[in-house]
Amino acid sequence: MRNHAIALALCLPLAMYAACYSPTAASNSTDAASVDGPNGADAELKITWPVRYVPADSVSSVGSVDLTLSLPPGVTATWDLSTGKISANGSQVGEAPAAVAAAQTGGPTLQIVRLRGLKIAGGTVELRGVGPAVIIADLIVIDASATLSVNANAGVAGVNTGVGNGGDGSGRGGGGGGFGTAGGAAGTGAGGSAYSIATTLRGGSHGGRDPQCAAGATSFGGAGGGALLLYARTSIVLLGTISANGAGGIAGNQCTPSLYGEGGGGGGSGGAIVLQSPLIEAGDGSVRGVLLATGGGGGGGGPGLTGLGELPGRDGGAGMATGGSGGNGAIYAGKGGNGGGGSLGASSPGDGAAGVQYSSGNMGYGGHGGGGGAAGYIELRTRSTPSPRSAPLATIVTDGP
Repeated sequence: MRNHAIALALCLPLAMYAACYSPTAASNSTDAASVDGPNGADAELKITWPVRYVPADSVSSVGSVDLTLSLPPGVTATWDLSTGKISANGSQVGEAPAAVAAAQTGGPTLQIVRLRGLKIAGGTVELRGVGPAVIIADLIVIDASATLSVNANAGVAGVNTGVGNGGDGSGRGGGGGGFGTAGGAAGTGAGGSAYSIATTLRGGSHGGRDPQCAAGATSFGGAGGGALLLYARTSIVLLGTISANGAGGIAGNQCTPSLYGEGGGGGGSGGAIVLQSPLIEAGDGSVRGVLLATGGGGGGGGPGLTGLGELPGRDGGAGMATGGSGGNGAIYAGKGGNGGGGSLGASSPGDGAAGVQYSSGNMGYGGHGGGGGAAGYIELRTRSTPSPRSAPLATIVTDGP
């Protein structure tokens, strides 16, 4: 028999936010055929197709708990993978099994959550954790009005520790974080190097910052997007959004005393999204699933020592469907580069524009704009032919049992 008691106990504290559900006919299991297997999972829900990146001896079956989260529009819940607690508006609205850590050769430790079924039916659910999130289930459903997020944020699951380079100390700006490509440059501040998810699952990188205002630097780089792997033994139904966007860089300010305005911070790169299931359904027509892992824009450069009280540059935009917009610079200062992504796939991020010398007298130089963050990676491993909308374009690998 399945562990219905666990599923029922899970639903009780969810109140209006969540309810239990059972996987649809896509599952091959039946109560009559159920025999409890290891770890409480049904014997017929064994994993026979290896989970990407996960050591073979780390997981042998899906979990035994069905979880549905249905949040009102505009509400964001945070899912703490280490404890399993799910909270919204300061209150706990649910609880999932706590993640189990699994070492990843050459990469950060994975945080693995095993469920029998996962359905996100509304609102936004943000995953928090110390490493890339791996959710394993028999069936995973993201409804049209729902978003699963590892967008750049404090504590988001799977952010990489790499950063874009800083400038040369003369208002040159911070380079954008690299990932799918190198990050955008900012004056002499090169962007972060490109890297891949071919052998390890990891998220995006922070943008660099300009060291010009060493004693009180404000133009920090934006954070990178996180990393997420969804593995479903039978199918993934994606009608809503999964996002791992990078954050924009912070604008430059005026350094005092200095002739050089502070360069803008580099944008964070997009993160990584991997979907693995024999069948991935992504809708069609006006209802199609969306996958986003775009870079954040670089911050605009700050003003030089003019005494005219110009405003600092504007912050770069957070990664969106086309990559984040670079922030505008102050007078004579450079504009930040746009983040990578967009409809053309892993398009290169923009370089930050250069600041210039003030035209009247020796009143200093405007700071350079920060470089845009690179786009991340999106990969689908399946035997079906899904067609979600994605930025960057998804890599589809024919694989599966």
